[in-house]
Amino acid sequence: MSRGSKSSTCLLCDASTQSSRNTFAIFTQPVSTSDRKLVQVLSSVLNVDLKENSIHSVVICKKCYKVCNEVDEIQDRLEELKKDLVANYEKTLRSQKRR
Repeated sequence: MSRGSKSSTCLLCDASTQSSRNTFAIFTQPVSTSDRKLVQVLSSVLNVDLKENSIHSVVICKKCYKVCNEVDEIQDRLEELKKDLVANYEKTLRSQKRR
């Protein structure tokens, strides 16, 4: 691979991504639940600031894309559950103050 060129393998699992039909560009492709870019989800999960000039590939395969979507869905659901718990707790506190 020449300097400046990117690998045609998945950034995550290193699988071949020759078919463009089964590849997802991490800097432009959004995930389905939150509409965040893949790079945002990946950076959060990997705890790495992914920059185009510092990674070997800018695409992921369909299998890894599905996992990223699932992670995003679970993170979204987790935030909903946290909000519900906080709302219930705050409601309880208000109720306790009136007693």
